[in-house]
Amino acid sequence: MESTVCFINIDRFKVINDTAGHNAGDLLLKTVSQLLTKSVRGSDLVVRLGGDEFAIVLFGCDEGRAEGTLAKISEGIEALLFRWEDRQFRITASIGMVAVTPGSTVPVVMQQADVACYAARHAGGNLISIYRPGLRDGHERRLELQASADIRDAISEDRFTLFAQKIMATGEMQIPRFELLLRMIGRDGGIVLPAHFIPAAERFELMADVDRWVLKRVLQYHAEQLRTIPDLQLCINLSGNSLNDPKFLPFFLDALKHSVLPPTALTLEITETSLINNVSTAGAIIEQLRSAGCKIALDDFGIGLSSFSYLRNFKVDFIKIDGSFVRDITHSAVDFAIIKAINNIPHEIHSQTVAEFVEDDSIMEMVRGLGVDFAQGYGLGRPEPIEEILVRAAGDSGLCPHRHVLKDAASPQTPNLSAELIS
Repeated sequence: MESTVCFINIDRFKVINDTAGHNAGDLLLKTVSQLLTKSVRGSDLVVRLGGDEFAIVLFGCDEGRAEGTLAKISEGIEALLFRWEDRQFRITASIGMVAVTPGSTVPVVMQQADVACYAARHAGGNLISIYRPGLRDGHERRLELQASADIRDAISEDRFTLFAQKIMATGEMQIPRFELLLRMIGRDGGIVLPAHFIPAAERFELMADVDRWVLKRVLQYHAEQLRTIPDLQLCINLSGNSLNDPKFLPFFLDALKHSVLPPTALTLEITETSLINNVSTAGAIIEQLRSAGCKIALDDFGIGLSSFSYLRNFKVDFIKIDGSFVRDITHSAVDFAIIKAINNIPHEIHSQTVAEFVEDDSIMEMVRGLGVDFAQGYGLGRPEPIEEILVRAAGDSGLCPHRHVLKDAASPQTPNLSAELIS
C-alpha cells in the first residue's frame, strides 16, 4: 500500500518571531511539534526539517486518507490561537503532500512535497496542496530560492542602485519632485529587473531589509548632496514587510534623526495591498511618520475593493491613481469617469492626487483638465540614475558634485549606473 509524504510550513512565522521574540517562536514550534505528533499514528514519522518547516511520512496511507489526516492537522493548527504575554496570534499552515509511488526516490519525493507546499503558500497559505505533475515546476522553485539568496548577498555586498523618475505638477508651479526606484546589480555587473527580485523578496520576507538599504542610501550616503537641491521632494516606496516589522519604525526614526536631509523632503508611498495586510498597525505607523514630518502617499489607488474606505481611516497627503486607469483614458469613457471620481474625493479631504502612466501629451492634457495635481510617466520623463540628478543639481547651484559616487560598472561589487530603471 502506498505511503504519503507531507511538508508543513507555518504561515508568517517570521512575523511572530520578530514581533514577540525568539522565545515565543521557539514555544510555538514546540507546540506545533506536539500537535503533529498527537495527530498521527505511532508508526508514522514526524520530523522538523529546520526553521518553521516540518515533514510527516504517513506509512501505508493512501492519498485520500492522508488528505483527511492533514485536514484535521490544519484545523488543529488554526485552532491553536497562540498566546504570548498580552498578545494573541492566529496560526495557520501551508501543507503540501505527495503520494509515494513504486520507483520513487527520496530526493524526488522530497522535492515534489516541497513544490506542493510552496504552491499552497504561494496561493495565500492555510491550504493543502496535492502534488501533480506540472503543479509548479521544481526548476522554477529552485530559481526562486536562488533569487532569495542573491537578494541577501546583494544587500550585504551593496549591489543595488537607485534611479529617480520625475513627478510633474500639472499646474505652473514646479519643484524638483522624484520617485526613487530600485534595481539590483548582478554579479556580472548587469541590471536585474525588479520583476525578477521583488516578488522573491516579498515571498521570502526580505523587503524590510531592502527598504532599509534604500533609506540608508538616501538618509546617509546621498543626504549631503540631496539637501543642496532647493525644495526637493523624494517619494520612497515602503513595503508591507516594513509595516509589519516592529523594528522598522525605530530604525527609520533614528536614521531620520541623524540625517542632514529634512523629513519634510520625504514622501513614503504605501500600497493598498500593504494596508490590507497590516490594517492593525498601519494607522499608528502612518501617524508617527507624519508626526516626524514625512508625508504619506497611498499608491496604486483604485484597484482594491475598499479603496475609498482607507481615506476615512488613514490620513494621507497624496493619492496615486493606479496607472491601469490612466493609460487608456483617451479612449475609455469608463476610465475617464473613474479617474474623475477618484480625483474629486481626495481634494475634499485636502489630499493631492498623482496620475501614474502618463505616457504622452494627450493623456497629460486630460488629467490636467480633470484637475489632477501631479503626473508621472514615460511621457514626462524616464527614470535616470540618481547620480545624474545630483550632478545636474550641483551644476545648477554652482557646487562641485562628489564624482566618486559614480563607480566603475565593470566591478561586480558596484552598480551599473548607465542602465535605465522602469517603474
